[in-house]
Amino acid sequence: IGQPNSNWTTTYRRPAFQAGVTASLTQTQTDDGSGNDDRGYVEISYLRYPWQRWFFAAASRFESNESVGIKLRSQVGGAVGPRLVNSNRAQLALGGGLVVNDERGVDVEPTQNIEGLLLFRMSYFTYDRPKTNLDVNVQYYPSLSNLGRHRLQLDAGVKRELLKDFFVGVSMYNTYDNRPPNPTADTNDVGVVMSLGWSY
Repeated sequence: IGQPNSNWTTTYRRPAFQAGVTASLTQTQTDDGSGNDDRGYVEISYLRYPWQRWFFAAASRFESNESVGIKLRSQVGGAVGPRLVNSNRAQLALGGGLVVNDERGVDVEPTQNIEGLLLFRMSYFTYDRPKTNLDVNVQYYPSLSNLGRHRLQLDAGVKRELLKDFFVGVSMYNTYDNRPPNPTADTNDVGVVMSLGWSY
């Protein structure tokens, strides 16, 4: 089994707002050509800080995950919440909101959904060499149009500087859907990736 993985994050920060683009792609190849386990997403986000301890976020996300039966999920939503920690070494925020999405599942009809959103974001970083970054992002989606359906997206990673702006990192993801669009699809997709990267 061969599984190349690539990740890209660009963030633009100002005192009153933050904008960013995040992308991830994992492709799975087997010697017998069996299995459809490719996954990837692109997310465009905008965070506004109307008050010192609060934030408002809007995001658009496009993702595919064949393991859980998703050809394409197009999603847009927003959330608001408090920034519990906001220092030059750590950030911690909780939020809640709503999202709407269009799901194109594998071998099923498209569906449109309205979901709640609960999010948890935590970051810890050091600026002295060797630089270290720790990030945890949890998004929980209880469905409002399909009661009883729950989705969870967990992304976490740590990276440490080896040379100037050159990093080694370990990241993990967990995508959970207790009712995927295709009932025969897996409900869980978990992965751990060790990587080398460059910060610019």
